[in-house]
Amino acid sequence: MGARTAFVALAPVVLAAGCTSGVAGQAVPRAVGAVPGASESAPVDLSDLNPCDLLTGAARSALNAAPGKRARDLPSSTGCQWKINPGAPIAESYTLGIAIYPELGTGRINSTGAKTPTSVNSRPAVQYLGAANSVCVISLEVTAASRVDVTANRAGSGGSEVCPQAKAAAELVEPELPPEG
Repeated sequence: MGARTAFVALAPVVLAAGCTSGVAGQAVPRAVGAVPGASESAPVDLSDLNPCDLLTGAARSALNAAPGKRARDLPSSTGCQWKINPGAPIAESYTLGIAIYPELGTGRINSTGAKTPTSVNSRPAVQYLGAANSVCVISLEVTAASRVDVTANRAGSGGSEVCPQAKAAAELVEPELPPEG
């Protein structure tokens, strides 16, 4: 069998390998970003979501937030930060962050501390302390394979002290997220 014949004979096998339909003879390609075994609903695309847009003008006013700034653009996440109550004493101000993890769901949170399941506006979430217990994180589930983190930290305090602020901010951010996937 020549190289051309072998290629033609193997092409259908290679093409079918990327399909996920359970019905014989009806191969359906898996969507980019879809999780194997996940429901057949369309995957949620977070690539066009800007973390700085998730805190609306009304939410910024409610929190007394200074203008946000892009904090990071990494392969695994993008983030934005705001100073809350700028100009106030340290005990009354804190830094709020929002990070989008398009390919890391709440099941892949990297924290050595306790991860407490919770909900924010009925959306599944996980609360935990990060960065050596100095930051309170509320991870909002978007899909099983993606999440948005809302963080709060205050200079000179433990993360648990700002968890109420992180939760309040998460309640303002959650309606801006795509529906759960």
